[in-house]
Amino acid sequence: MGDILISASGSIGRTVVYQGEDEYFQDSNIVWLKHDNRLDNKFLKQFYSIVKWQGLEGSTIKRLYNKNILDTDISIPSTIEQNKIGMFFNN
Repeated sequence: MGDILISASGSIGRTVVYQGEDEYFQDSNIVWLKHDNRLDNKFLKQFYSIVKWQGLEGSTIKRLYNKNILDTDISIPSTIEQNKIGMFFNN
């Protein structure tokens, strides 16, 4: 449950799972990934923390845009396998 937040500027690709708690986020530097429950957050968090982003823009500070995320292919295993992968890397 929850959504994935990805840093979109500076330290690109740092991820956290957002569970709906009251928090402060600087929206312009965060991409918020809302999805249905067919995807396991631990799996997505691991995937997005190692993905090699293509087409990043910016000369001094690189920026990640929605297009970068939407253009990134991801192989999605079964929910059970996603959970196993996420748990393995979570430890």
